[in-house]
Amino acid sequence: MRELESKNACINYEFEDEPCLGTDSKLEPKWYHAVQSRLALLLCSDFGLQPSPTLAAQARQAWSSMIGKLTLPRQNVQPRTMPRGSGNTARFGTWSRYYYGDNRAPIDCDTVKLRVDEVYPLEVSFDGYLADNETIQSYELKEVGGGILVQSDQLTEDSRGVELVIVGKSACTQSLIVEITTTLARVYPEKVWFTVEDL
Repeated sequence: MRELESKNACINYEFEDEPCLGTDSKLEPKWYHAVQSRLALLLCSDFGLQPSPTLAAQARQAWSSMIGKLTLPRQNVQPRTMPRGSGNTARFGTWSRYYYGDNRAPIDCDTVKLRVDEVYPLEVSFDGYLADNETIQSYELKEVGGGILVQSDQLTEDSRGVELVIVGKSACTQSLIVEITTTLARVYPEKVWFTVEDL
């Protein structure tokens, strides 16, 4: 599953630090066959077994189909300091000679997609930033635009994340920043991107 993430394929798989057999994987049922047949091939290899040609063909076809459907194209954003190329002059001002930058939401699995009037619960986790004995002391929401509405916000029970309830208000690309202050007096901002679509 990490292999899929590295290819920018959004499968919404529930990763756990300590795997539990009873946890819902959150994988869509239509992709069960692709994952199961791929897993069967890996198990055959681990146990020194030769998979049948039928299993190998089915696994290859199902896995390829899933990758093709779920993989998002990589986004190439040029910085504002990058010249636009030859043939540009200063007759329209210096702005015409450089890229404008890009304010679109990144094309990746972390961008939250929701529809207008949809209520979307979201947890912003800071486990990857916080030390073992460190928690969030306070937080602040910044740069919240008109395309989304933060209906409610609170710390998680373990004080290592922030729970938000977001409502899409108008079709747009929007972002907000959750800036935390930790018990060790460290400050860290996390930017969350949203793509709000019409109904």
